[in-house]
Amino acid sequence: MTQNDAQETVELVSSYARRSGGDLTLVVRLPELDQVSEPDVEVLLRGRRGRVRITGTLSQEPGRPGSLLRASAPLRTVRPDVYRLSMRPASGGDFRRLQTRLLTSRKVPVALLPGPTPRTRMQPPRPPAAAPSARPPVVRQAATLVDKALSRLPEERAARYRSGLGKVARRVLPGG
Repeated sequence: MTQNDAQETVELVSSYARRSGGDLTLVVRLPELDQVSEPDVEVLLRGRRGRVRITGTLSQEPGRPGSLLRASAPLRTVRPDVYRLSMRPASGGDFRRLQTRLLTSRKVPVALLPGPTPRTRMQPPRPPAAAPSARPPVVRQAATLVDKALSRLPEERAARYRSGLGKVARRVLPGG
């Protein structure tokens, strides 16, 4: 199965997708497809999770250019995903891509997104800035010197002095 590089343009205003009972209904206006040699078509929905093939019909309305594609499928066969749409005559041939995507979900209404797939991508997120140390280097150096000096005292007495010096440091030193 090959896919042509050419894509069929889809009209924005009169194209839609909806749930109808237990079915998914697609109505897609193709303004540049004037001649319909075979009304029965096969519509291919290609998503990340797989493919779904459904049958559809092409028709022309008097006084309006282009063709109208109508297709439906049981909703249980269409899993939640973003699908790219293609079609080909039911008798066979190459699939022609339609410039539209179908968004399906169990939580929100289905949506037909006409137009080409955007080429833009979001920038990857920047890594978070390194968190500043809880204590500035001056405070860390002072604490190290105090610990060395107090290490010669008995533990109870050293603990009282550390506690008192810590209180003074928090009031006097920045980030203490």
